[in-house]
Amino acid sequence: MAGHSKWSKVKRIKGPLDVKRGALFSRLSKEIALAAKLGGGDLGANIRLRAAMQGARDQNMPSETGDAFEILTPVDRFYAVGEALRAGGITPESQKLASLPTTLATLHDEAIAQQVMRLHDAFEDNDDA
Repeated sequence: MAGHSKWSKVKRIKGPLDVKRGALFSRLSKEIALAAKLGGGDLGANIRLRAAMQGARDQNMPSETGDAFEILTPVDRFYAVGEALRAGGITPESQKLASLPTTLATLHDEAIAQQVMRLHDAFEDNDDA
């Protein structure tokens, strides 16, 4: 069908789900970091850390290398989170800033909204959006 993009539909469905999963994973990561800070990084000796790790596994939180996790935090807390991890005996493998676009526009005219969506789809088809 002309004007329709399968990827566009997938993105609109997947986007909100990824936001929810990101918030969940961020909360779980904070619990893991706090447990490690309070009781150390030994799973055998730190019951709270063991429970936090199991909770993350139960929620299918991805683990790239054994017990490595991605922690998402607001920009203003970026360095503080890294320092808190180091103070708790956890050395971050990497630490980087990434920007997620949050542009929001309210269109009240349906015809204009459809034109904007077609323009957005055209940019997306060319990997420009």
